[in-house]
Amino acid sequence: MAIQVVCACGRSRLFPDAMLGKSADCRKCGAALTIAGEKITPPRASLLRRLFPILIVLAIPTVVGTVVYRSRGPRFVSALEEYGEGSKAPIDPKIDGPRIERVFAALAAASRDGNESAFGSCFHGRRMLAEIERRGGMAAVQIGREEEHLEVEIYATVRDWCDQLKNGDSAWQSVYRCSYRFLEGRGEAEASVVMRGKEHVSRFRFWLIKESDAWTIFDYESLENTFRFSTQNGKLLVRQAKGEVDGRRLEKTDGLLDKARNLTVRGKVDEALKVLEEAEISSPTPLQPAVEFAQAEALHQLGREAEALKKLDLALEHQKDTPRAVQFRGVVLFGLQRFEECIRAQEEFMKVVGDDAAAWYWIGRSCEGLGRADDALKAYRQGAACDETESLNRERLKALGK
Repeated sequence: MAIQVVCACGRSRLFPDAMLGKSADCRKCGAALTIAGEKITPPRASLLRRLFPILIVLAIPTVVGTVVYRSRGPRFVSALEEYGEGSKAPIDPKIDGPRIERVFAALAAASRDGNESAFGSCFHGRRMLAEIERRGGMAAVQIGREEEHLEVEIYATVRDWCDQLKNGDSAWQSVYRCSYRFLEGRGEAEASVVMRGKEHVSRFRFWLIKESDAWTIFDYESLENTFRFSTQNGKLLVRQAKGEVDGRRLEKTDGLLDKARNLTVRGKVDEALKVLEEAEISSPTPLQPAVEFAQAEALHQLGREAEALKKLDLALEHQKDTPRAVQFRGVVLFGLQRFEECIRAQEEFMKVVGDDAAAWYWIGRSCEGLGRADDALKAYRQGAACDETESLNRERLKALGK
């Protein structure tokens, strides 16, 4: 039995029989209570309330054990955290220069033979993932499983590139020209490379990392269009993996870009421009610069230079580090007779890629437009000397009787 005492504030409290006649305080208002009153049978506590203290005691060792186990396991380190400052491997230009050249020789050989495995081995998937995170300005992954999946996708994309080169009869046969510079304190390098195919040459910019005395590629960019792996393909891979981009949208946009290129080659530039307008509506954000660049090329061919310039400015706003767009912007400025700006654009382009025959050609044409005949001749000769496969500078020298 228990004694029930009700305070003036309305709060009731139960006391054991042994407290009869004694005093206590109300737990609500603090008033003094004399323990006297009706004796009642106290209600039984619920099963959960009775078991709760036991459950707490049993749970404490489980929680402590889990915390200790996790603290002893390896902490997840993202690719960007691991490679954010490069590998910091020491570099000896006399030794590492030839090693870099051998990487590109191996890449060309793998392309020529259609050896996808050897082609893929020239790349560093994890460092590529770090570059995607760094340049994309996005958190690519949160857990190790996602990172492993994305690395697999990156290598698959690289091998697909090898397959496309082979099937398109555009496989590289050899390295025509290779220049590079080491990135101080990072154990990395940047290279400008011209690959020779059966009937053409392809120009690229590559980034490499040194680990365990071996160099591998972690990013690349075409110097003939606006494509760069880390800001286009790589970003799309991440967004697809997260479900942020529908694969069908990518395929549709790529298909429309291919259709526009084919129409342009066949001289149907007006039709190509209409296709590109459709591509602009359907393209996900990472593909917008490629669509805008293609629109600028079409508008340039139609002689609509002012419109082409606006599209190029948009493309460069969306993807600033695009040397080819900078170079082509200079060509459009030449069409607008803004010769000094054209020269500056070509010089800016060559600061990134080194001597370039096409850039020297447009510098020469701009110098002619400014009445600087001697400077024009120097530019054409420089362009002809830096690339034995080009014809523009040689034809212009011949036309000028030089």
